[in-house]
Amino acid sequence: MVALILQSAILLVFFGNGLVLAALTCYRNWTSADVLLFSLSLADILDSIVALELITVVKYFLGRQMTKSMCDAFVALVYTFRVASATTVTFIAVERSLLLIYPFKHHTLVTPSRIRKFVAGIWFFSVISAILPFIGVGHSGFKNGVCFSQLYDLGTEYAVFIEVYGAIMLLAVITSYFAIKVSGKMFIRRQTLMTGQGEMKNRSRSVQNRRQESVRTPGNTSGVRSVRKLALMMGIVVIIYYISWLPFLLNNLYCLIVDQQPSAKLVLFTSLISLLHALANPPLYGWMSQRYRRGYFFVFKMALSMCGGHRPNRRSLSVSRRYNTGANLPRQQSATDITVYNSRLSLPLTDLAPATIEEDRKQVINPDSKEIMDVPDEINNNEAKCLRDKEEGTPVEAEESEDAENADLVSGDVIQLLDAMLEKIDEAD
Repeated sequence: MVALILQSAILLVFFGNGLVLAALTCYRNWTSADVLLFSLSLADILDSIVALELITVVKYFLGRQMTKSMCDAFVALVYTFRVASATTVTFIAVERSLLLIYPFKHHTLVTPSRIRKFVAGIWFFSVISAILPFIGVGHSGFKNGVCFSQLYDLGTEYAVFIEVYGAIMLLAVITSYFAIKVSGKMFIRRQTLMTGQGEMKNRSRSVQNRRQESVRTPGNTSGVRSVRKLALMMGIVVIIYYISWLPFLLNNLYCLIVDQQPSAKLVLFTSLISLLHALANPPLYGWMSQRYRRGYFFVFKMALSMCGGHRPNRRSLSVSRRYNTGANLPRQQSATDITVYNSRLSLPLTDLAPATIEEDRKQVINPDSKEIMDVPDEINNNEAKCLRDKEEGTPVEAEESEDAENADLVSGDVIQLLDAMLEKIDEAD
């Protein structure tokens, strides 16, 4: 029964994390989050199909005891992969918190190339941590022909090291989560305030935009939804992380305090529950991230194409129908657009279309009524030019030169009156 339970868990971990790795290989350009998720899935899948499969087959299916070399290899592999997995999850939480707290610095500091180097450092540290019992920090867990792999069995020095390191990881994860919650609330408060002010001041919206924006609430923008989704995802990650590793650390800490061999049933329980995060991470990332969800579907379609189905196009990984509004649909104003627009002075809008001049008449656009009006031929060209200049100017220039334009209109009337007087004098002569 124990062997069947372990084997079922191993298969679920293998297929789930194998799906994540296959989905990531479909993308050509990886982000920093992709590199971290690759490291996490690789550590979990190797822990299941190499380390756990070794003890399941030898101890439960074959019913044999491990040799010393096999026992040492099992201990080294288990702690290598689990330290790498726990450290990667911790850094994912820290990286997500930096993204929300320092969004501008994040894009310059956290790059895929730097994350690759950091992931290589995580794996190097994990290997060194796993072989410490065999180089003087602790001792081998092989005793009297039986292989023991708990921290209590590997020496007090090594147990204290892993316990302290595990406590630091747990503290870093919960601190990152609280930082995300606090920064997320501040961001949502600012976004809601900015969107609400923008909707109150934007008086020149069309009827279609008013209907579309009436459905949305000020606190339901895309940025707010993304922050809430990030906080929800990290909350689930923290809960699963604590459920997976806290029982293992507490059990070994209790054994160190009382100086007593851990219970076999409790050891089996903590070993099984430590696989929870490896089982939950693939569906969690597929549920919360559209990018990985599209990758999962692409892998499924590729598998079906090998059985005679239609081969999917790689472009489906980058094209999202959800956000494809089409060429004929106007783009909705975002909170940033509304904020930038309302940061201007409250000036009347002007049509920037130039006035058209025909052969027999002149047409200009009235800036007050927005209607095209005919200009008789006897009106002086200066007045028509004044109206066109007012129409073609920017809103700020129109307001600043209002008095000057009125003066030009008056001078045009005076010039027209002088021309009429000169014509009368010529007729009298």
